[in-house]
Amino acid sequence: MTLIKVLIVDDDQLVRKGLMFVIPWKRFGMQVVGEANNGQKALDFLGGHKVDLIITDLNMPVMSGIELLRIVHETYPDIFIAVLTLHQDFEYIQEALRLGAIDFITKVEIELDSNKLDQVMGRICKRITDKKQVARQQVGHNSWFSIDRGFAIFLEERSEKKKWLDLNVNQEDIIVETVDPLFLFCTAFDHVNFQERNSSDSVILEVRGIKEKRYNEVFPLLLGYRDKLIFYHDSSQLIKKSIGDIEKENHDSIKEIAKIKKELFDFKWVYQLEEYETIVSNLEALQLHPDEIFKLLYEMLVKWEEGYPYIPLHSMERDFHFYQWKEVVNWLEHFKYMIKVVAGSRYSVEVVNSILQATKLIKEQLQQPLTADEVARMVNMSRSYFNKCFKEIIGKSFHHYLRELRIEKAKRMIEQTKDPVHIIAGEIGYLDEKYFSRIFREQTGFLPSEYRKKHRSGERWL
Repeated sequence: MTLIKVLIVDDDQLVRKGLMFVIPWKRFGMQVVGEANNGQKALDFLGGHKVDLIITDLNMPVMSGIELLRIVHETYPDIFIAVLTLHQDFEYIQEALRLGAIDFITKVEIELDSNKLDQVMGRICKRITDKKQVARQQVGHNSWFSIDRGFAIFLEERSEKKKWLDLNVNQEDIIVETVDPLFLFCTAFDHVNFQERNSSDSVILEVRGIKEKRYNEVFPLLLGYRDKLIFYHDSSQLIKKSIGDIEKENHDSIKEIAKIKKELFDFKWVYQLEEYETIVSNLEALQLHPDEIFKLLYEMLVKWEEGYPYIPLHSMERDFHFYQWKEVVNWLEHFKYMIKVVAGSRYSVEVVNSILQATKLIKEQLQQPLTADEVARMVNMSRSYFNKCFKEIIGKSFHHYLRELRIEKAKRMIEQTKDPVHIIAGEIGYLDEKYFSRIFREQTGFLPSEYRKKHRSGERWL
């Protein structure tokens, strides 16, 4: 088996070396062939070496990971890219997805749970293998279909292939073997009893509208559709689709996905059953590929963590290794449960919504000298009732919550920028730099300058 050749790109040498020595590359059929500390050096390396997979950080000097991804996507379309990132890089994550990143390795998650790394690498390996198989279907299948209907047979076990090939069918029947060991395509199978042939080891799709289409048009489309088919349907079903239906489903409605995102990023569906059922129904109707569901739920988690940092969403499963649609529904149910446990059930939906809205307002206006009075007015509550509800629903007082949020933002700015302390203080609502430094030391044990020096010295992940 040819090993998948990997290039690691990160401006932090400790991170690069950590990935090189911590990951059991051979177990995943991979081999690290190089490393680079910025995007430009990565491109220089690609000019003289064969690379199948790049694992890159997003925030780097000279050339960022986003710019590297953009150039590689255009210049080396056969190279896959996985992004090494932090939870806070939400906008970068969206851009990386748009440019074709196949997955994410999240530094914070790996730091908390080393087993996550194996799971993510296994998923990346599978996605690369699957996409390469689809690409190989283009080779050697340039013939035209002369009839309008056929059957795509997706096999769970390789042993099933021989049973299908041994069928006693009429001479005019065609069985096409592809380079994919778990896929067959046949035409004119009117005399085969699919109810007898079908089992838990195979899924059969009757596809119409293929006349005068080339094999190399139809087969990649069907292979790309396989994961979606198995994901949303039981193997006992004989599914019927036209090739036009499949093409339409494979071109997801951008407008509909944007609408679903907006609904998922709100909190109404967590408390209102009708809203939840509508979202689940609309999401299922879109028939997204499992990879698209992964991206959607990942974005949702990041957005919720940014908006409501008090909710312990780190316990939510982030690998999204779903095999069936019902598992997605179960995951969403668990997400709802987690939110409700935190918020409690003593208050009405309206009160909970008001408090959750307050947390969003606080985050959006951290630069302002916020008070409980002002925020209570914004959500149409009296100050005393607001303070009482806020503490019981969020689990901490308004002032405690506001201070923690500000210090967390300050820590990120100290880690990720070179801004002076007085600028950082102003960005989070502290007009007095000395007062900010005192509060920062109370919360972290370090002055801002000490914290920056400690971070830059390499006392970080890996």
